[in-house]
Amino acid sequence: MIGNDGDTASNDPDGEENLAVPAGYTYFGQFVDHDLTFDTTSSLTDANDGPTNLRTPRLDLDCIYGSGPDDQPYLYAIEDGGGLFRGASLLLGEALAGSPNRHDLLRVGSGDGARAVIGDPRNDENSIVCNIQAAMIQFHNTVVARLAAQPGAPRGKALFVAARKLVRWTYQRIVVD
Repeated sequence: MIGNDGDTASNDPDGEENLAVPAGYTYFGQFVDHDLTFDTTSSLTDANDGPTNLRTPRLDLDCIYGSGPDDQPYLYAIEDGGGLFRGASLLLGEALAGSPNRHDLLRVGSGDGARAVIGDPRNDENSIVCNIQAAMIQFHNTVVARLAAQPGAPRGKALFVAARKLVRWTYQRIVVD
């Protein structure tokens, strides 16, 4: 419906809206979709393009981890804690103003041209999915720190693998429940 001022927005829900579903599910669903699917090969001009999924459809957070620290080292901290965390932590950007414990995504460039350095660039398309991405990275890094603080904790790649396993299990539990 077009209002007198030319606005097409309406306060009345259309038949496809489900007002009982919280809005956060939309954005978390988008994050999950980015974890499951990624196709850079299709085009809008060739109807015969078959789908090519460059993601693993396993809820394994490859949108966060990429292909791992060996294949995509630019996503990971090179040195942290005297080598204990080497390659186990994911990189984050600057602390957010007024929130020293919350960080933006790591970015290259400046201003409107700044791009996030993350496993899936689509997770920087809107601020809510971007915040989910940052929260998952912070969660991973917190798990790394807590595992590393335990006596006999694994180091390096073994620490990364242990943290990734716990983060993936938590994420999978959230999706299923």
